Amino acid sequence: MKNYTRLLPSVCLTSVLLGASLQVQAQETEAEKNRAEQRELEVIMVTAQKRSESLQNVPVAVSAFSGESLERMGVKDFSDLTKASPSLTIAETGGNKNENPVSLRGIGTYAFSVGIESSVALIVDDVPVARSGAFFNALNDVASIEILRGPQSTLFGKNSSAGLISVRTNDPSDYFEGNVEAIITSDGERVVKGMFTGPLSDQLGFRITAYDNKVDGWIKNLTTGTDFGENNSQGARAKLVWDPTDNLSMTMIAETNESEDICCQSVFVELDEGYTSFGATADLIAQGMTINTDNRSVRSTVDPVSSSEDTALSLKVEYELGDYTLTSVTAKRDWDYNYTTNLSPHDQFTLVQGGPYTSEQFTQELRLTSPSSDEFEYIVGAYYTDIQSDRSFERGPIAFSKWDARTFSKSTALFGQIEKSLSEQLSMIVGLRYNHEEFGVEFDKFHTDPVENYAGDTSDDTVFGRTVLNYNYSDDTMIYASYSQGYKAGGYDITSSFNQNTVENPVDAETVDSYEIGTKQTYLRGSVQVNTSLFYSKFEDFQAQASVILPNDTVEFILNNVGSLETSGIDVDVRALLGDNWSLNGGFSYTDAVIDSFVGADCYGGQTEAQGCLDAKQDLSGEELSNSPDFKASFALEYVQLIEDLDVEVFGSLAYQWQSSTHFDLLNNPATQIGAYGLANLNIGVRDYDDLYRVTFYVNNITDQYYPSGISDLTNFIASGGGNAITHFIPRGAERYYGVRLRYNF
Repeated sequence: MKNYTRLLPSVCLTSVLLGASLQVQAQETEAEKNRAEQRELEVIMVTAQKRSESLQNVPVAVSAFSGESLERMGVKDFSDLTKASPSLTIAETGGNKNENPVSLRGIGTYAFSVGIESSVALIVDDVPVARSGAFFNALNDVASIEILRGPQSTLFGKNSSAGLISVRTNDPSDYFEGNVEAIITSDGERVVKGMFTGPLSDQLGFRITAYDNKVDGWIKNLTTGTDFGENNSQGARAKLVWDPTDNLSMTMIAETNESEDICCQSVFVELDEGYTSFGATADLIAQGMTINTDNRSVRSTVDPVSSSEDTALSLKVEYELGDYTLTSVTAKRDWDYNYTTNLSPHDQFTLVQGGPYTSEQFTQELRLTSPSSDEFEYIVGAYYTDIQSDRSFERGPIAFSKWDARTFSKSTALFGQIEKSLSEQLSMIVGLRYNHEEFGVEFDKFHTDPVENYAGDTSDDTVFGRTVLNYNYSDDTMIYASYSQGYKAGGYDITSSFNQNTVENPVDAETVDSYEIGTKQTYLRGSVQVNTSLFYSKFEDFQAQASVILPNDTVEFILNNVGSLETSGIDVDVRALLGDNWSLNGGFSYTDAVIDSFVGADCYGGQTEAQGCLDAKQDLSGEELSNSPDFKASFALEYVQLIEDLDVEVFGSLAYQWQSSTHFDLLNNPATQIGAYGLANLNIGVRDYDDLYRVTFYVNNITDQYYPSGISDLTNFIASGGGNAITHFIPRGAERYYGVRLRYNF
């Protein structure tokens, strides 16, 4: 009973929303119904069930955004997506791009281990991105983004137990066109983009895009004079679409992205006078700094350096077999990444760690899709993926560690889903997926004498699925109830302490049972849409990681199977036309993510017996999950006005996002707590009637609201003590900046 009582307020709210909507519909006046001109919202098509369908007809909690709407909201890279989706959080806790967890409804994966995948699947043009770090490049030439909440494992596979984010890029045009775009900001960002597209013949079209992005740093290293946060990235994509016959289409995509970063290191915002670290006193550490949230300086003998190169090739073939569609998606994606940082919080001592990653991924999907039908439709398919990863690591001079790990993961799956009409208004969806997983590791530990070598592999077979009841109450109201299962494969906890016990006891697979009730409603003759989903999910063996300081002053990242975890709450998405010129997009979410059972959790640094630490262990049962604010809201008010005398269109948007307090440490260290905050962004622009040129002025973080993207407690860090020492990772967006975007279309 305890689990479900948390849902009662949400159940009541859903009932109120549904009742209010039916009452509003019943009270529409005849005059409103007969208005000669009634603006309606644009129909949004999504592929949440691997076929193109209207957003309002899909019984899935999904937020969808066009490339145009994302631009108006100021979304230009992956991290900016939190401006658009209230259920999405991205914790940028350092320069290592592979360790920035992406979470939906409070659930994500933070894993140091190269053998562990994310709980939120990341997909670009039907191709999954195995390592989240390879997804943190600029969103270039995006047609649409879909954010699916809750388990999507039945149709999309093993690493979507919490949801998925799907990006689709623009296809070639039927005529020659192109554009160039430049962005300049007050804090030193310079961006140049270009696109050219058109037909090469009646059957073949192309689209080529490229970008170059430079951002100045905002954290000064007082020792070397370098600015941390500096980024240089470039990328290009070529897409060819060939339609040799009326029933055959092939899409070929080649893409490359590169980046060089000097990023990141947290800055001191709290430092007691009695604190010492590696023999350095607080006065020496803080020399030249102002120790508060205004601090934008560090002292480090080594600059953190991050370099990334991502290449991708894919071929999508679609063949029409009468009314049926046979689809094949073949893809290869390689990611090379190198990251080095200094763990020492000052320049009196150097403690460097890091090393290169490589990841090679091959995927093949084959599926058959039946024609769309109100009576009966289905999709069946097979899927194969092979991921080979390597990571080398070295830390020194103290707590010396040096190793190399090579992992593999091979997955073979069969999946299918049917939708059958049970009556004129009621239908049922049933889906199943069988997944066979093989994964293994080879580990060479070089910091021992003699060198230690370990190897192991294992396999797993599982079946999971989903069931949905879908009731069309009216043309404007759809109600659904679903039960879905999620699955994420196990893996090996690859750290410096890797040993034979680690080989023999891999981390277990993560599973989830999720229940959802939702409504999709249209009001006022198509001018307002409100989509509501009420959810409850229970995770077993949830994979989560925390940093632990061992007695020998070694920092280890320990991957845990949390006993069980529950998340419940409500999501509301809103789209509305407010008169002839105004529109509103956004929503809010309430998420209660709680660790149901985690008795043997490690203690956080400095935790006392009075604070619950007994024999270096604590009981986290009943505690809130990290990086999961209870409330989050994001709304964008948009304005468009045509000025006929000047043949121009003026447009603008005011976007606001707010989240309640949360904390950043799985082990529930109270020092990592952050209070509630809100961010506002403004865009104002003008374009000519033919959209040949477009000029946009924007201000991000209008109120100059400070917030950290991560918090570290260094009070009991290696060779430290004598007082509190708190550092914050400060993102670029924690200060107000403004810019101008210029685009010329030809």
